[in-house]
Amino acid sequence: TFLERNWRSVILTYADFDQAAEIVESLPRFDACVVQPRGTTVPLSLLAMLKARGQMVMVEGYGVTGVDVDTVSIDWPDAVSVALRHLYDLGHRRIGFVAQSLSRRDFSSTAAELRRLHAWAGLPTDVDPVIPLATESEDEAFELFEAHLRQDRDGSHAPFSAYVVYPRPFHGDRLMRSFANAGLKVPEDVAVVTLGYSDLVHEHVGRLD
Repeated sequence: TFLERNWRSVILTYADFDQAAEIVESLPRFDACVVQPRGTTVPLSLLAMLKARGQMVMVEGYGVTGVDVDTVSIDWPDAVSVALRHLYDLGHRRIGFVAQSLSRRDFSSTAAELRRLHAWAGLPTDVDPVIPLATESEDEAFELFEAHLRQDRDGSHAPFSAYVVYPRPFHGDRLMRSFANAGLKVPEDVAVVTLGYSDLVHEHVGRLD
């Protein structure tokens, strides 16, 4: 949309407010800004700074009401409800949610929504459905996931028949290798839905919903 309107646009990704404020102060005027916050809050002072420099501010992933922003995009908690309903309709009742870091707002809010919907649907509560992979490394994250999958296979805890996977940007072939290394076939042994972007082929590798 920005390109079609020939707008000058910027994308602001940050984890620290002071850092973000310094970046914004150095920006020239723009037509639109997409904000990708990685913390738990979006300070109103930051929104005010952005609005003073451009016409439109978009905040990714926030359900914002009563705040002077123009639109909200990419609702990951809503995406997890679509994934959970898809797997539920396929007959799955033991559904795990794989998140790479619960310290980040986008992962933690999505995990919270999964737990809420999981309880609302009356799914089994003997095992927490959220499997956190607390690492910034893709390889280490999937090694942890493989260890979890092997526990399922050897009966260490109640197995999941399906997974909703929401890591950081990742390579789908590495995810598929995790299942193969644990002796599981997709979708014969386990169903998988990933939260991501349909146009990123390296994530869904033409095989993952």
